[in-house]
Amino acid sequence: MLMINQKILKLRFNLSLKSHLVRTYYHIGIAYHRLGLFDEAYNAYWETKQYAKDKSSKVDLAYAELGLGEILLLQKNHQTSYSALIRAEQLFKESNLPKPYLSTLIALSKSSLFIGREAYAYQLLKQAEKMIPGMELTNEQIELYLLLSAMYQSKKNHPKALELLNRYVQSNKHFIDKKLSNILLRAGHIPEQDIKRQLMSELAKKSELYSAFYKKYQQQKLMLITLVMVLSFIIFFIIIYALRQRSKKINIAYDEVEKPLYFLESSIKTKQMYQSAYKQARKYNYPITIGYISIDNLQELVFRFNKKIFNEVSKTIATLINKHLGEFDHAGLINEGEYLLLFPHQTSRTIEKDFDDLKEALNVTFFANLGRFTVNIHFALDTPSVQDIDPYIFLSKLSDTAAIAGSSVEYSSNKVAM
Repeated sequence: MLMINQKILKLRFNLSLKSHLVRTYYHIGIAYHRLGLFDEAYNAYWETKQYAKDKSSKVDLAYAELGLGEILLLQKNHQTSYSALIRAEQLFKESNLPKPYLSTLIALSKSSLFIGREAYAYQLLKQAEKMIPGMELTNEQIELYLLLSAMYQSKKNHPKALELLNRYVQSNKHFIDKKLSNILLRAGHIPEQDIKRQLMSELAKKSELYSAFYKKYQQQKLMLITLVMVLSFIIFFIIIYALRQRSKKINIAYDEVEKPLYFLESSIKTKQMYQSAYKQARKYNYPITIGYISIDNLQELVFRFNKKIFNEVSKTIATLINKHLGEFDHAGLINEGEYLLLFPHQTSRTIEKDFDDLKEALNVTFFANLGRFTVNIHFALDTPSVQDIDPYIFLSKLSDTAAIAGSSVEYSSNKVAM
């Protein structure tokens, strides 16, 4: 993934496409972070912060501050880390992104402990503890159980401390059993029997570490945080090792397959992509915005003109859609004349300007040799709410909205001059 993002970064600079550099730098920072290259990760997160300021994006700025805070924490620059994480906590508090906000609370509580703000650290941990019910913690976030265990141990609540320590052990075992083994098996580099032996060995080692840690904590509180960091690195490096070969294959595929600008995914692929993106957004509790575009008089267009002209019209519409997509956005055909656009991690309010630019581009684009004929195009854009459980019911409502807006005098029929 690091090589892919570096190539994307170089390509954007060569083509002067700097509108989405903030996300490219952020993903490069994550890759360096996971590889343990902290200086390089810090530089990438710093660039993310600068472009986020230029873009006036509070969410991107919050992610950048979180990345900087975590790197500075690992580099033992505790006071500077604390300042960055305070800014990240304030920015995430204003957004509806519970996952990164929980990660910020965890990092900020550790930073607070290191600079002697124990009371504030415990306040943050209690706040984070309230967020656990109903939330699926990531591999990195289960560290919260260890921090909470330490807090209750310091308060002499030994049963609660032991309960949370056991929860960490079970959660860690779950990630190793369910995720790590699957990744390694798919990679095809380690036989299944060897994996089982490796897992049993890892669990035995970790059990010894937990026992030693629990006894030593009574003498030195900060030993707990040190062990947490060591365990996290072990898991990161094992996963990175397994994914390295797969990353090479992805790089090769990326170099070999360069799709033309007028290419859009097929109907089957689009529906699979839509259903998967919709479920992922709901599972991990982040916003996703769906755009819908339809050609109302497609049959008339096909009837009046030859196949070549019709293909040119379709290519022009597809090209304009692709030109207005962000780095992590997707588009494809639902049916002939119907287009679906996916904007992960964005609400309809934040993507509205880009979508309006696309509508304007379609409205002012002239197609040659079609005389006075016009193509009627309807648009709709919306973000699913908590009540929108089924992706296809939501899509049906969205298409109905487009039809109503298209026939309205106020919104016009969005005609593209031909």
